[in-house]
Amino acid sequence: RCVAPLPPWTTSAALSLFTRHTAARASVAASLFWSSGPERPAPERSCAGRPPAACPGSHPAFPSAVRGFRGAGLHSTHPAGLSSLSDGLSHVDPDTGAPTMVDVGDKSVTARVAVAESTLFLPEAVMRLIGTDGEIHGAKGPVFATAIIAGTMGAKRTHDLIPFCHPLGLESCKFAIEVKRDASEVLIRCTAKVTGKTGVEMEALTGASVAALAVYDMCKAVSHDMAIVRTHLVHKSGGKSVFNRDTPM
Repeated sequence: RCVAPLPPWTTSAALSLFTRHTAARASVAASLFWSSGPERPAPERSCAGRPPAACPGSHPAFPSAVRGFRGAGLHSTHPAGLSSLSDGLSHVDPDTGAPTMVDVGDKSVTARVAVAESTLFLPEAVMRLIGTDGEIHGAKGPVFATAIIAGTMGAKRTHDLIPFCHPLGLESCKFAIEVKRDASEVLIRCTAKVTGKTGVEMEALTGASVAALAVYDMCKAVSHDMAIVRTHLVHKSGGKSVFNRDTPM
């Protein structure tokens, strides 16, 4: 059936009304956006009656400089005192408070070594699978041998996982796996070496962590009660500081 066309004046009025409405909404949105910038701080949010976990910015342990930070985006400036958060943190720019990669251009090239360990708890169902050769031969293959491969691959890709780690050409990445039957634990030790301007502790830590995760992945069909109990640095040398963990954790 035919529908009579609307008069021209009706269409023009509707278009004019829509244009004015859209412009008004854009104006309100713009005012809300700019009001949260550094010139006009956004109002404080009330956390009354809320637990600290639900309102972390109000917790006493939360740095006051961060609690006071207001910003509408990348154009925002950091508040006075934020640079104090960078004290002792080499990956925080003291001038801007922004995360940054350390400039190692002036550092000396030295032989650097780092050792890290991951301890994995294995429930009895998994411990029973460890053979007399100290290996678990599962459906996916030899578990510990595969974990060493995974850990080596992880150590070589540390800079892809940890944002400000420098890409390093590892010269050596060795693993030692020790089964502690009395404690139902497996100790995975990763030793990384490089000749360069920055240390390899993150590579060692990543290698040990990824190896432990690989063990979990290959044994999770048997039990999900496994747990990576801890991962820690044991030794680092070659840079301006030397670290040795004298007592086991």
